[in-house]
Amino acid sequence: MSAKPPEGLTPVLSNPLAPDVFADDALSFSVADGVVRITFTSSKASQTDGTAQRVVIGRLVMPTPGAQRLALGLYDFLKNHGLDAQAIVGSAKAVQ
Repeated sequence: MSAKPPEGLTPVLSNPLAPDVFADDALSFSVADGVVRITFTSSKASQTDGTAQRVVIGRLVMPTPGAQRLALGLYDFLKNHGLDAQAIVGSAKAVQ
């Protein structure tokens, strides 16, 4: 079953081999030249003493319009599932 894409967007082909990546947090955000960059981290235990460390696991780089659609889509998704994004704004600002 395939849904018709929104006007101006090309159809999407599913890739069953696309990896899932887990991140604990979005560490930083930047925008330059119409490109948004989001750096993601995950907690890992140190192999020497077992203390937790935040390790950069990847960066998402998107053109500004795509990043805006991502932000709005994620906000709507969370809201529709009873998760209030406004409740954690204070902690999100501390990360930046």
